[in-house]
Amino acid sequence: MIGFRFAVVAILLALALGFARPSAAEPLEQQILIDKAQLSIEAMMEDQTLEAMRTLIKNAKGIVIVPNLVKAGFILGAAGGSGVLMTRNVAKNDWSNPAFVDFGAASIGIQAGVQVSDLVLLVMTDNGLEALLSNKVTLGAEAGLVVGTIGGEREAATTTNLDADIFAFSRSVGLFGGLSLEGGMLVADEEWNAAYYGRPVTTREIVLEQAVSNPEAGGLRLALFKLSS
Repeated sequence: MIGFRFAVVAILLALALGFARPSAAEPLEQQILIDKAQLSIEAMMEDQTLEAMRTLIKNAKGIVIVPNLVKAGFILGAAGGSGVLMTRNVAKNDWSNPAFVDFGAASIGIQAGVQVSDLVLLVMTDNGLEALLSNKVTLGAEAGLVVGTIGGEREAATTTNLDADIFAFSRSVGLFGGLSLEGGMLVADEEWNAAYYGRPVTTREIVLEQAVSNPEAGGLRLALFKLSS
């Protein structure tokens, strides 16, 4: 059953990304994605329903931002999109340069139509961060990760103390409209990393070792600095 679900997610991730993202051959698309991630974060800073996110990010060790998560399907649903992973030096409140990732999730249920929304994953523990630094990770208990979801301020008082590795937030109405993060996949996009930084580089080298940098990511790093200060 686990292997079947993994295969389904992988297939749906490929299908979703087929219409959720452009070709990696276009040189400016990586920067466009980063700029969209910055706009998502700036909008969330003003969203009164996301007070819990603004509280939790002050202790976060990392973040994944998927600014254009596309959800589609009927009965068998899928959500997919490209995003960025960044880590935080808590002592300095300094955010790393972004590494590119692809996200996909699937579920079976009554759902129809197409929806585009923003997704943010706040990484709260070393266990969660270490998992996301691998080239591919499956979210949820099967991977030893506890993923919590928070809808708005009413839930914040009862959920911010949960012992979760990762907290998920979405600016759409209802997280995925029925799709669950459990079993969702995050995959490192090494092709986009190489295109953006000018040479092959791993996720760990980007976000932890600071082996490369790109000044064009400064706007996103500053937005996160403001949000987590």
